[in-house]
Amino acid sequence: MNKAVPITLALACFGGGYTAASWYFGKQTEATLSAQYEHMLDKAYNINLVDRDYQRGIFHSTETLTLEIIKDPAISAAIDGEEYVAAKQQLFKLTVHNDIQHGPIPGFSTFAAASTDTDVMLIEGVEKELAEQLANKTLFNQHMIFHFDGTGHATFNMPKLDLTLPGFIDSTTEKTAALSWDGMKGDMTFSADMAHFTLNARSPIMTLTSSIGEKVNLSNIQISSEQQKAYEDIDALYSGIQHLSIDGITLTTPKAEGTPFSAKQLTYDVNFAKDGDFLNLVEQIGIETAQIGQDKIGPFHFDFSLNHLHGHTLADIAKSLNAYNVKMSKSDKDQKAATEQLGQTVKKQGQHLLDNHPEFRIDRISLATADGDTNLSGQVTLNKLNIEEAIENPFIMLGSLNATGKLSFNEKMILELLRNPPGSELMGLNDEASDEQMTRINMITEQFQQQLAMFTGMGYLTRDGDSLKTHAEFKTGKLLINGKPFPPVAAPTPIEQDSTYIESDPSPMEQESTTDKTDPTPMEEAPLSVEAKTTPN
Repeated sequence: MNKAVPITLALACFGGGYTAASWYFGKQTEATLSAQYEHMLDKAYNINLVDRDYQRGIFHSTETLTLEIIKDPAISAAIDGEEYVAAKQQLFKLTVHNDIQHGPIPGFSTFAAASTDTDVMLIEGVEKELAEQLANKTLFNQHMIFHFDGTGHATFNMPKLDLTLPGFIDSTTEKTAALSWDGMKGDMTFSADMAHFTLNARSPIMTLTSSIGEKVNLSNIQISSEQQKAYEDIDALYSGIQHLSIDGITLTTPKAEGTPFSAKQLTYDVNFAKDGDFLNLVEQIGIETAQIGQDKIGPFHFDFSLNHLHGHTLADIAKSLNAYNVKMSKSDKDQKAATEQLGQTVKKQGQHLLDNHPEFRIDRISLATADGDTNLSGQVTLNKLNIEEAIENPFIMLGSLNATGKLSFNEKMILELLRNPPGSELMGLNDEASDEQMTRINMITEQFQQQLAMFTGMGYLTRDGDSLKTHAEFKTGKLLINGKPFPPVAAPTPIEQDSTYIESDPSPMEQESTTDKTDPTPMEEAPLSVEAKTTPN
């Protein structure tokens, strides 16, 4: 009996301590969620929090949010009155329900500060037919764990959807477009105050069918991202990498046999890297292979970058634009003054951005076919440009513009693309009815060959078999192509050359003629002398 008392007291103390801890973590979770909502609403000008109902208990709480998401923020910029009422109707309305378990052992399943289970449902904002299909359906659900140090982990799911799209109807068959989606699953990890986060998501397949039977199919869509705050004093500016890939895209139509269009391994990559006070942005778009009708092309790459962007200035521009959108979405009465103020602010910040010499680069545009490759690269900078002066006179930018570029291409490849555009059989170019189109293509091909011959002869293009290449430079208002001025300086005509020669070095005959005019001969003086002698006094 004596042994049982300490055990009972210990359990009682533990019970009381756990209750207090759970109450504490419940308050902390509510405060954390409140701060997140405030931050979100401050940054997202097109989201309005209509209502928040938070029911806090000791071990468990519930929260229901009602959100309005404006479909087109520009519409909501109407002035107060009837126009604004009409604008406010152009929105989605969602409910977000959170089921919150308090720590230190939320739901008695893990050791953490709290866990939340979230469900999102659509209330209104879509056509009646679509609303009926989405009624009582969860569009998004998530399970999130908040750790004691402020970090967290979440898994989320967007359920499968099969919808008809009533807004897209064929007038003759009255068939509607349809969307079939296998949904998306993913996970996210985040640090305290969202200073760093990672995201991964995947969707197996998505199919969109038009009202006339055209079908677009996307397979294995994958998204990944790793972001971190670029600067501690800036909340909304993140650096890092983002990746989107689609294993395949196919297009089929009722009229065409087989698959008129397909593409494999589509990728889109973004790298926003911090370099001291500056940020460098690199974007890369790629398609490994594509088939258009019977024609195959690829790989294709388009890579470009924006370098040496002053980070804090870029953040200031983003803040100014967001503040302007917030005012417009709340129907600011003095929109003209707000627009003028934004213009002046962006001019000032934009000038500071230009003063730090940003650089735009086309790192690569390349296309490969069975007949050869084409490659293009280049860069552009603006030096000592005054924005105010450039607005008044845009041509002043030419004096500040520095640009270089390189181009190489295969003549055989270009000619084949001109004669037989990819998927030409899909456009009826091989039918008897397309004679006029083929005649036009042949004319364009002939003109292209003539221009190649002309530019090669003038030295603007360098030829190596079927391959041609050139490079260009624009500086201080002058354009050089392959080191030669463009447009070409006109050569003097033969007549102009003779005139120049006569003017600088007159012939002996011209010298005699000139002497006759300026220094009369004795034979011309004699008659005057005789006439003078016979004149009466």
